[in-house]
Amino acid sequence: MALWRLTPDPDRFDHPLWSGSLNREPVSVIAADEVQARERATEMDNNDNAALRTAGADAPLSPWKDSSLVHAEVVRFDLGPY
Repeated sequence: MALWRLTPDPDRFDHPLWSGSLNREPVSVIAADEVQARERATEMDNNDNAALRTAGADAPLSPWKDSSLVHAEVVRFDLGPY
């Protein structure tokens, strides 16, 4: 496992996918790979605007899963099994 840092690109905050997230600050997650890191970032509090959506409304895609909107990098390797 590794510690990942996901950092939104502030120049891309005008992209429509940002309507799917309440958070635009960097986040850190522990994950095995980038795909899992992006999934975990999406699942974090305030990274999904589910609380603001009308019940039954379609969930927008998350900007946290888009590499052109959010940069992902490993901050530390070898955290062992988690």
